[in-house]
Amino acid sequence: MAIDQNSLGSLSESQIRELAKTAKGKDKDKVLSEIAAFERTPPDVLVFLSEKSQRVRAALAKNPGLSAQLFEKLLADESPRVRAALAGNQNVSAAVLEKLAQDSDASVRAAVARSPVATPELLERLAGKNENKGLVLASIVSNRSAPPQLILSLVKSEDESVRNRGRGGEGDEMFFADESFEVLSSAAANPNTPGEALKILSRYRGNEIEWNLAKNPSTPREVLEKILVSGTMSAKRDMALNPALPKDLALRLAGIGDELCSANLASKELGADVIGAALDAFPSLRSVEKVALAAAKNVQAPPEGLRRLYEEFVKPPQNELVLFRLARNPATPKDVLARLAQNASDKVAKAALKNRGV
Repeated sequence: MAIDQNSLGSLSESQIRELAKTAKGKDKDKVLSEIAAFERTPPDVLVFLSEKSQRVRAALAKNPGLSAQLFEKLLADESPRVRAALAGNQNVSAAVLEKLAQDSDASVRAAVARSPVATPELLERLAGKNENKGLVLASIVSNRSAPPQLILSLVKSEDESVRNRGRGGEGDEMFFADESFEVLSSAAANPNTPGEALKILSRYRGNEIEWNLAKNPSTPREVLEKILVSGTMSAKRDMALNPALPKDLALRLAGIGDELCSANLASKELGADVIGAALDAFPSLRSVEKVALAAAKNVQAPPEGLRRLYEEFVKPPQNELVLFRLARNPATPKDVLARLAQNASDKVAKAALKNRGV
């Protein structure tokens, strides 16, 4: 049988022990890695696996059931990959994390900075070390435990660095991916980044920073309006997915008539008016199937919109998936459900009958 975490759960300790000792062939490391990561693997087997390949030891380092002795052993592992995995262990102690924060390898220190166990004080100390740049700082500003003022100071510092070096592009504010880019992009994605920092980040257009700002529920309204007016289409599509998007901005987004933008809006529970506007932006819904599919299953879709979907997609060649979603939607008007229950597609008809309680 294929070995994964679910299948290991059906085995006894003796079976797991036997499997670890007899694993061989090209899938040996894969099997041993699954066993190493399994929380109920017997302690003696974990010790046995701590002498195996780098891949297996890295999987072992993530196991939340590690003993204090194994934590110490893996802390001294020669492989940065293993030590970084240890930093990501959900049960890593503050003492082990402090030691890893002083690791000579930047990827390990970055893993410490990403750890949900890392305290604000530890993140402050990491940020204050001159050797910590790029990846480490990006990991700090992405951590939900990072103090907002620390994120703001790092954003200001990296922004100053970028402006001193000059940006790429011709007369615009785009620049190429480098260490500062990673820091600023990560800050743009963190909901705990303060508004002042997010406003600074809104200077950067046409790249991942703008996309992350568009999706961030903490992004100030004025920044979202800026993206709506002059941002890239990719950013507008991302903004349609923002969980804190104001309804009036959602209605304006729906009006631009972009398929992916409207599909993203139609997939959310923003109210019948927004979903209706996403549908009304297109004279023919057959040409924007993504919008139709999203709206057809949304319980907040307006009845007239669902009826329009039926009328357009029941025509030959009918779209079975759109009709099936309509048939399952509790908001679909009863008269439409009655017609769907008579559909030539058995799948659609059964779904409509079930929805009607028949």
